[in-house]
Amino acid sequence: MISKDEREKIIADIKDPNSGSQGDISKKHAVGINTIWTIAKKTLTPEDYAKRFPPPPKIPKKVRKKIIADIKNPNSGTQPAIAKKHGVNKSLVGRIVKKVLTLEEREKRFPPPPKIPEDIKENIIADIKDPNSGSQGDLAKKHGVSSGGIAAIAKKALTPEIYEKRFPPPPKIPKDVREKIKADIKDPNSGSQIDISKKHAVGITTIWTIAKEILTPEEYAKRFLQDGKYEIGNKTHKNIYSLVTEDFDKRRESSSDVPKIYSEPRIYLPLSEKRADLLFYNDTKFLQRLLKDLKDRNLLIPKLENLLKKLDRIKFVQFDFTNLLEKKNILDKILKYQHPEILTFIVGTKWYRFWDELTKELPNDKRIRYPENIIIISNKYFAELMKIKGIYKERFDEIIELNRKGDLDALKDILENDNQTLNGTDELIKDLKEKGYIKRDISEYIKNIKAEKPLDRFIYNEDKERNKESNNDDDGEDDNDNQIKF
Repeated sequence: MISKDEREKIIADIKDPNSGSQGDISKKHAVGINTIWTIAKKTLTPEDYAKRFPPPPKIPKKVRKKIIADIKNPNSGTQPAIAKKHGVNKSLVGRIVKKVLTLEEREKRFPPPPKIPEDIKENIIADIKDPNSGSQGDLAKKHGVSSGGIAAIAKKALTPEIYEKRFPPPPKIPKDVREKIKADIKDPNSGSQIDISKKHAVGITTIWTIAKEILTPEEYAKRFLQDGKYEIGNKTHKNIYSLVTEDFDKRRESSSDVPKIYSEPRIYLPLSEKRADLLFYNDTKFLQRLLKDLKDRNLLIPKLENLLKKLDRIKFVQFDFTNLLEKKNILDKILKYQHPEILTFIVGTKWYRFWDELTKELPNDKRIRYPENIIIISNKYFAELMKIKGIYKERFDEIIELNRKGDLDALKDILENDNQTLNGTDELIKDLKEKGYIKRDISEYIKNIKAEKPLDRFIYNEDKERNKESNNDDDGEDDNDNQIKF
């Protein structure tokens, strides 16, 4: 039962032409779309309803036939991908799906996201009622569900008054600050949405919302073209994190030698500026087995073959994904991540057809100190290297294709339906401590290199570093005292 207060808010959104579709309103208030439809029908006259929520235009029979063909084709992607391909609304594809497929066929072709188990739901409710357990985002990450799922459970578990007290809405932006934000949005010299959000100390979502309010779609695309590319890359990365983590978690159930995957672990200083996308530590010599498998399949590239005899000193293996494989970007990544005991793969999530199918040469630059430890590979070779197979390979290929097409809606849709828990910096530190590799920090596990500039510093124990500063070398050779041997 919806409270009177919640119903009034829904009615306000129904009357507000800027609050989006019925689907948007249902997500915002965590209620079913049929509830929104019912309230809208009671609130608005037929004329106002038709104006506020106009029916989608009828599609030509030829287009409809092509949509149906894609719906029945298991290789044509998700419903959002089909909608994007044919330039129609996702809900329209959903309605056609219900007409042309039986329930059994629908669940096989477009499997629904798994329901939250009752025991996990009970733990979520306990955390929702505990004011010290963090925000909805914190709870979502802790329990491996979406923020929308946490909101839906919270709204059922709490009264509206307690809900607002437990999860207060963000404070309203003062009018003068809002006007300055608008001015920066309209000024092409004021930077990206991230730049504007940092300047005014507000969330990037706030900037995005205001920008969408004051700019036409054409103006928005022109003003924030690079932001759109950034968001596509970001969602591609997040989807890959989730997929690889899930795949390795499954494989680790049958083999303890399969490592845990860590997403964006902060092992560099400053913490906010230097972190690769995925990482595992190589204490079970998992990397050696991966490369042997590639060699057995005649897929081992020469650079990795040359590295085979030197792998005992590799402690971390990390991957950094990028759509931009031009020289400057690659060089920035190399100078940021290079380290004598870390093997870094720069993975091209976009890969041109005229390039070598598997790898790309490093730029020629004397600042690259450990060229044998930096390898640029294609997304196809990444999947081969990491032995991503079966349904995970199909999902990986779909993510890469959606990234290539720039299908942001489909990438978001995949992410919204994903409940995979990711392992971050805290988990990495905890696991290294449990294995006895460190007591306090990562500098006990891996040798740091002398900084060329402030950004190129590895995490270290400051007291220990000060004591050893005069004795530290700059040659990348092992210190025998504190090295973990495999």
